[in-house]
Amino acid sequence: MIHQNKLSNKLLLPCCVFFLVFVVACNTASQVISPANAVPTFDANLLGTVIVQTANAASTQIAARTTSTFTPTPTFINAPEILPIETLTPSSSGSFQPGDPTATPLGSDITDTNFITGVEAHAAKDYAQTVALMSSAINTNPNLAPPYRYRGISYWYLGKCNEALADFDHALSINPDYAAAWAGHALANNCLGNEEQQLLDYQKALSIDPSLAFVHANLGVYYYGQGNYEKSLEEYTMSVVIDPYRAGAWSGKAEALFKLGQYGECIVNASKAIEINPEEWLAYSDRAFCEDFAGNNTAAIKDYQIYIANADANAVTWYNLGLAQRKAGDYEAAIASYTKALELDPSYYPAYINRGHVYILMEKYEKALVDYNKALELGDVPLAYSGRGDTYYGLEKYSKAIDDYKKAIELNPYDAHSYCFLSLSYFEIQKYQDSIDAAEMSREIDPNCGGQKLLETEARSYYALGNYDQGLVYINKALATGDYALGHYYRGIIYQATGKNQEAIQDLGLFLSLIQSPESFQDEVKDAKARLAKLKQ
Repeated sequence: MIHQNKLSNKLLLPCCVFFLVFVVACNTASQVISPANAVPTFDANLLGTVIVQTANAASTQIAARTTSTFTPTPTFINAPEILPIETLTPSSSGSFQPGDPTATPLGSDITDTNFITGVEAHAAKDYAQTVALMSSAINTNPNLAPPYRYRGISYWYLGKCNEALADFDHALSINPDYAAAWAGHALANNCLGNEEQQLLDYQKALSIDPSLAFVHANLGVYYYGQGNYEKSLEEYTMSVVIDPYRAGAWSGKAEALFKLGQYGECIVNASKAIEINPEEWLAYSDRAFCEDFAGNNTAAIKDYQIYIANADANAVTWYNLGLAQRKAGDYEAAIASYTKALELDPSYYPAYINRGHVYILMEKYEKALVDYNKALELGDVPLAYSGRGDTYYGLEKYSKAIDDYKKAIELNPYDAHSYCFLSLSYFEIQKYQDSIDAAEMSREIDPNCGGQKLLETEARSYYALGNYDQGLVYINKALATGDYALGHYYRGIIYQATGKNQEAIQDLGLFLSLIQSPESFQDEVKDAKARLAKLKQ
């Protein structure tokens, strides 16, 4: 029977962690992890998203896997694109500028002191005061639409969505062609969950005044939330064509480009937002995760740190910083960032999973076990079972690893990685047919999962079952992925079993000549020398 070398089967840690990867070993089905506050609301500024990236394999002995797949989901700040302030003097078609609201009522001045002061309060973001002043203006003259629109927007900011909708309805009953009021009506409908009506309201606003840049920007947010990234990009682009100095729309455009996989363009657009407004802090976060996916982890770390230093960073941002730090190989910093994320939100289980992954990379299996157990206390997360299986594999507790991989597969039947490591675990407890079956399932899902190591394990399993022909097929496949010493050792043994002694002598000799660290493979070296001596008699 083939000698089982623990070192060659040692857990060589996952090369891919979550969603889009650079060095893909196993692609698992996407699992969306949305932060608690990731409900799309309206603002052109988008918070950084949940991303985890790849880690390079620690050895060429196994092309490892994707531990998890989290789809980035933007987090929107609960504020609309800033609506333009009503002009206090009449606007004629000759003086109309792109992005201006339709003046209401046309051809008249609004000289009410409460209205004028209310506009100033709105500009200062004193929404409670705006409500009070606009209410006074309405009491004086209930037939002016703009006070209702301003009070409606202020109610919206204050989270009073029904009151906001009522005010926009009133403004539109006075003037049905009030484009900015239709835009506000859309925001109120979004707040109340009326998605279809929201879209109709925006379309109505643009049918009256197609030059409202903020409406195009908010449509960009709407389509992004619907998963229509091409349409989202189109609307954000229209917004910045109308008003090229709208930093939030450039940032939103970057988000849409990210979802379309255009990371370079994403970086360019986020940078444009920062150029326009260096204090557009969310654009730094946007640019950071685009840089991370483009492979520039150092730049991503810098941008995340700028965002954290200047904005109210939440668990997601610290988490994303940890991902970039881990990918850059700074494991201690990554652990610190994941820990900060968990301090801010102890229920944010992706941070437990990723911190556990870093502990595995550092071979701190007991700490990894604690983190995966914590993640599982928060729910049956397939990735947590898979990660805990990896931990048990590293601890050589193969039966426990098998139980966790099977549970992960039960929850996610398309988890190629769990099948891959299930195969390796079965091999370690000498369940060779089960090992072969799991390897084949892994390969059906992802032909590249496990790489050379899984092919080698399958060859050794066939050898152990006495099926030498299939053993040769798979060890040849393993060697075809790249020449390596142990491949010749195992093929030499299989050749010897089939009576092909000259081929066996050649491969065993190659093994001894290629091995670079004989002290790491003492058993194999000793066995190869003994076999060669016998074969040459």
